[in-house]
Amino acid sequence: MQMISEHAGMLELFDRQRNHTDPAQISVKTDNKYWFTIESHSLLVSPRTVLRHFELNTPWNFGRLGQTYAHDDYGLDDYYDSASDFAKRHGIPQQTVSRLIAQGYTYEDIEQGKHLKVVDHLGNRYKSKAAMAKAYGISKFVFDKREKAGWSLEKALTTPTDTSKQPISRMKQTDE
Repeated sequence: MQMISEHAGMLELFDRQRNHTDPAQISVKTDNKYWFTIESHSLLVSPRTVLRHFELNTPWNFGRLGQTYAHDDYGLDDYYDSASDFAKRHGIPQQTVSRLIAQGYTYEDIEQGKHLKVVDHLGNRYKSKAAMAKAYGISKFVFDKREKAGWSLEKALTTPTDTSKQPISRMKQTDE
């Protein structure tokens, strides 16, 4: 089994400052992610992907998935090996990602929720009206009734439902 330390090209790209594992301990065929510095990008990518690049002897293609690296919460570039890798990292079904990409959305659009069509009065996006209603603590049935009655979106979502229904009055007991 060949290790990263035995592959000159991979060892040159291996970011020793960000990785805390000895490259002599990492197989070139692992799918685990490590930091590599590629064309001035610091990318979290599997050695298998880097090895595939060297085996095919092709130039780096950062655009092969539409947007293969994206800004994450830590301000670092993040690289996705495939659409299924992107889907796993974001908790989205792979078929959904493929369908959205085919419809012309980029990975950045998907990350930002631009594919979600239901938008509330504040600009928040939801998968469905039911999801939006639930986020506001009302049922879809109540939301639909309010919408049919011509309520504004804000009023329909933010008006609490009447939870203080009066209990059925009990018969008064009389003292004898």
